Amino acid sequence: MKIFPYKVKSASEKYLATSQLQPTDARRVFPCWDEPGFKAQFQVSLIRQKDYHSLSNMALESTEELHDNWYLDKYEPSVNMSTYLLAFVVSQFASIRGIDSKGRNFTVWTRSDKINSAKYALETGKKIIGFFEEYFELPYPLRKTDMVAVPDFAAGAMENWGLMIYREATMLWDPEFGTAATQQKVATVISHEVAHQWFGNLVTLNWWDDLWLNEGFASFAEYIGVDHVHPEWGMVCCIYFIRINHCSINAFVFLKSLGASVLRMMESFMGRNTFRAGVKVC
Repeated sequence: MKIFPYKVKSASEKYLATSQLQPTDARRVFPCWDEPGFKAQFQVSLIRQKDYHSLSNMALESTEELHDNWYLDKYEPSVNMSTYLLAFVVSQFASIRGIDSKGRNFTVWTRSDKINSAKYALETGKKIIGFFEEYFELPYPLRKTDMVAVPDFAAGAMENWGLMIYREATMLWDPEFGTAATQQKVATVISHEVAHQWFGNLVTLNWWDDLWLNEGFASFAEYIGVDHVHPEWGMVCCIYFIRINHCSINAFVFLKSLGASVLRMMESFMGRNTFRAGVKVC
């Protein structure tokens, strides 16, 4: 967990708290078998002050007033999931709520003075989550989805089930002043994290030495998701293998790119329909 200070226009410094438990930090929050292969159900309760709100993986079940402007938020029991996917955010962020193709709440959160830059993330995320349900022929098992843009978030983004957390630069795009390159970056990161709701969250590796299962599939699917939203970009042609020129290259980038390239090769020689059928069986 980390507490982040941040500012909005014409306001003093504010604070938010957010979790980041991947890969093995859930054990620092509560006693557990902190391995991705072990799954369990969780029921989260968070205590906050009156002028804050909280978020977690599942939908809010109830709020109880305690004393001195403190409140207890209780969340619905989670689906069966790995410990590293448990998440929460406590903040004073603003939000925009939409409805996805299956009638579920889809909400984006960020600083109040940045909220207009979150509209693109809302529309993109809604479209991609519905598309992946059809592509994988596996329903999204949660009743809601939240995406939160956090200043200085340690990871680029995190695919917590039902509560995806992003660095501001990977979720926010200003249509008036933002560049086309930034728009494409935001779209691909959102598509990547939404793909993880299936590859990583629903289907999970036993241990981190099989991380390519999470990252390779999500990196492959991110291009397909963006291609659905922006076919004019031709993103499916952008899946490529990064040439290795030096032994110190980031192994994580190598793993994601190579995994995505191999999966694209398989889809190409098998055909999309056969490949999709095989993925569904797995």
